[in-house]
Amino acid sequence: MKDRINTYINAILVFFIVFSFRVPLFYNSVVLSLLITSGLIFFNLVITSRAKIELCSEVRYLALIYVIFTLFISLISIGFGGATFDYTRLDSVVSNIFSLIAVTSFAIHLSLSHRTKDFIQTDGVNLIFQLLFFAFLLQSIIILLALGVPAVKSIVQNFQSPTDMLRTESYGGARGLAMASAQFFPLSASFAIGQFIAFKYILDSHKQSTFHWICFGLIVFSSFTSGRTALLGLLFCALYFVVRTRLSISNIFKFIITSTLIVSFTLFFIVLIKSIKPDISDNIDVLFKFVFEFYYAYENTGSFNIESTDILQRMYWWPGLETFLFGDGMYRDINGGTYMSTDGGYMRNVLYFGLFGTCIVIFLSTMQFKLLYRSVSCDGVFTTLLLSLFLLLHYKGEVLLHLVSTQVLIFLIVIIPSQLNYNKRL
Repeated sequence: MKDRINTYINAILVFFIVFSFRVPLFYNSVVLSLLITSGLIFFNLVITSRAKIELCSEVRYLALIYVIFTLFISLISIGFGGATFDYTRLDSVVSNIFSLIAVTSFAIHLSLSHRTKDFIQTDGVNLIFQLLFFAFLLQSIIILLALGVPAVKSIVQNFQSPTDMLRTESYGGARGLAMASAQFFPLSASFAIGQFIAFKYILDSHKQSTFHWICFGLIVFSSFTSGRTALLGLLFCALYFVVRTRLSISNIFKFIITSTLIVSFTLFFIVLIKSIKPDISDNIDVLFKFVFEFYYAYENTGSFNIESTDILQRMYWWPGLETFLFGDGMYRDINGGTYMSTDGGYMRNVLYFGLFGTCIVIFLSTMQFKLLYRSVSCDGVFTTLLLSLFLLLHYKGEVLLHLVSTQVLIFLIVIIPSQLNYNKRL
């Protein structure tokens, strides 16, 4: 019972770190988690009379990546970009460094409470995947409650930014329902990765159950409220299953049964909710029309093109040879919007860094995934697909070394198992 309570408490702390929602007096939940874990660390150190704390090398390597990246941005702004002095790209770097500190503090807390000689690397991997599974499940429950209960939605909006609150109303109450600082693309990118993590966690579980897959169905369904980008998570789950199991007859049968179970439960859940609370039928209808807009567009026009895909295509263009090679050193325009009004990740990198700088961004990102590969016990299939998912998400929006909601997932997966394993050897 004590271990279960500790797991739930740690899952809540991971929830605080991953979703970084607004918290009165504490700025956001990441600050709150840092204060809580710092207090727990101090308490643990007093009890155990330990004089110092030692960190695994992965923490230093991740910090070094951001130090190098910060210096590179500074060089671009003061010289190679024509002395533009546009340092706004550093805003997300600062946020990511703070998240790295919060994750490190959480890892130290876990290592002090799991200080056993029989603790092995795979235990740390299983632990962080379990905690992330619970964190995304908790967010999914909050989203579904906000979708169906106006009072819950009002409470949740108190933890959102005013900008997101206003934007949510334009979607008819079907989107922007998460207790998170960033809604829409940042959240949908996080959920795409979260689905992949949850799927791996369930496959690796020694005691797979119907309950696990029902929870996975809840995560998938609630992710629709964040954006269509979350559907990429399902695609990579399927790819991981195919590559990992090599689709033997028994595994094909298992996949069909599991998929049928998830779809059936989701449909049953929708019908049940509609029958219990008919007043939210409009919200669900709006949600499904948004998620499956591709299908409705094809049914009406014979083409899968929709407004968002047309907008995304306009986010990319040939910027000219000099800009393509060296960039303009500009990240924001004079009005505070994105430079050249593009949100495309690779396009923003080229406009700011040029081709050379974009290659550095990709290289530093692959260094992160090299650390992740070692952390997840050398699961090459998972690491390769996760890197591919990041690269694909970066096409729509800036994700690599930028989006806090996705970078923090890398920090957690890299640091937690490594710190626990390092702590065991001390």
